[in-house]
This record gives sequence, C-alpha cells and structure tokens, in this order.
Amino acid sequence: MPGNTFGSMFRVTTWGESHGPALGAVVDGCPPGLTLTAEDINQELAWRRARDSRVSTSRREPDQVEVLSGVLEGRTTGTPISLVIYNRDVDSSAYDDLKNVFRPGHADYTYWHKYGIRERRGGGRASGRETVARVAAGAVAKKVLDQHGITVLGYTLALGGVRAQNLDFGEIFKNPLFCPDPEAVPRMIQRLQEIKEAGDSAGGVVEVRAQGCPAGLGEPVFAKGWRGSRGPGSKMSGRPRRTGFCQIGCSPCWSSDGDWRGERCRDRQRLCSSRNARLREQRSLESRRVSFQ
Repeated sequence: MPGNTFGSMFRVTTWGESHGPALGAVVDGCPPGLTLTAEDINQELAWRRARDSRVSTSRREPDQVEVLSGVLEGRTTGTPISLVIYNRDVDSSAYDDLKNVFRPGHADYTYWHKYGIRERRGGGRASGRETVARVAAGAVAKKVLDQHGITVLGYTLALGGVRAQNLDFGEIFKNPLFCPDPEAVPRMIQRLQEIKEAGDSAGGVVEVRAQGCPAGLGEPVFAKGWRGSRGPGSKMSGRPRRTGFCQIGCSPCWSSDGDWRGERCRDRQRLCSSRNARLREQRSLESRRVSFQ
C-alpha cells in the first residue's frame, strides 16, 4: 500500500495501525544541529491526547515517544529520525461484531475492495489514531519552522452548527475543543452531547493559520504551496482567483458551520453476492463538488 510518505526535501513516512503494537514516523531531510528531545515531541502529543470524554474518544493513551535515531545528545544529526509511540489502551474485542460489516463513512469498503483484506480493529491505518505519528513528525517540523520565524496555528472555528464569533487566540489551549471563543465552547459541548445522545455525529470547521511565511514558497500553477504533492490541494491551488479550498462530497460543512449530521452525509450501502458492493444511496460519493469563494 503506497501513499504513506509526504514531502520532498522534508519527508515524513508514517507507519502502524490503530490496534497494532505501535505507530510511528520516519522523518528524513531534517537539518543537523537543531535542538530536539523526546520531551519536545511529548509536549505536542499531550495536546493531541483526549482531554474530555464528552467531546473526544474514550480511549486513553499515554502517548510517550521514543526517539530511535537521528538525534545525538539532544541535537539532530541530519540522518533519518525514527520515532515510535506504543499503543497501551487497546480493546479489539469491541470490533468483533463488525467483522462482516462495512461501516458507513469509513474506509472499510474501499480497503476491502482494493486490497481484498481490511483491518477491522479500529480501522487500521484509516483510523484517527494514525495522526499520532503525524503530530510526532510535526513536532520535528516545528523545530525547522522555528528557525525561519514561521508559526502555524490551528483551532476549531465551528462545530455542529455553533460558530466562534470573537477570536481570542490566547483561549485556544484553555478548553478541550481548542476554540478561540470561550463563549462558544459551552454551546459547542452542549450541542455535541445532544447529537451523541441521539446516536449521531457532527461536522465542523477547522481553521489553520501560518504566519511568517516568506514570499516565493512553492512553484507556479500545480505546485503552489505543495511542491511535489499529488493531492487535490496542489491542483486546486493552481486556479486563479481562488480564495477557498475544495469541497468533496455533498456535505455543505464548508459554508454552513458543519451543521450536517452523519445521518445525512454517510453512504448507505447494500451488499450483493459479488465482491462489489452497490451503494444504494451515494451521498458523499455521488459527486465531487468543488467550491470556490
């Protein structure tokens, strides 16, 4: 299965599954001489860790990284940096009933259809657990960006139809939703609890700001900002007068504060006797709409 490596000059490869023994990343292209310790990475992993079961997963992972290579006496050596995070809170028995079930809105069917096998325990590589490796690698990338005075900040802008109005970036790390509007947080949490009690899920909008970027990053047309990337971002970024990103599927989360529930967005599937599964209603797969604002 290709597609586990991202980047050109600074390359990140992630590995591991949600319910496997560990996940990790290999970072290649990090310059030598940067100060880097396991604690630096653990601080970033701590922000990712579930903080409130009302609004996040009930899985409790300590997420302590081990640096296996590329660092000597607290400084990067310029060689590949290998990172590993061991899974500690795994209960695969919760997925036994899903052995022969494709979950709507998940990668179960596509994995099985393409590879003839799928990891039903937590979704394998398609699980949100995989992002722990990205955060670890991102901690290394952050060290590189610091050398150039570039900062990147992400936060929850809207959730379940509730939108942050007054943005105070000093409030982001003071609540479990990483929302810059403290007055919107209680309403977001209440909204999530209502949707959870109804057995449904909610959409949202995350905004990311990069500050201090020098002029001239990327290349014209197809490589604006994502040099060598083959994802939709590199192609959509080449469109003149573009100020918004692309929307894939019919969910209107981009323009309506994520006020659509999973019940409306998910794919309703019907299995046939053949290996191919027919999708009775293909809501999020029926079209690929691109919206520019």
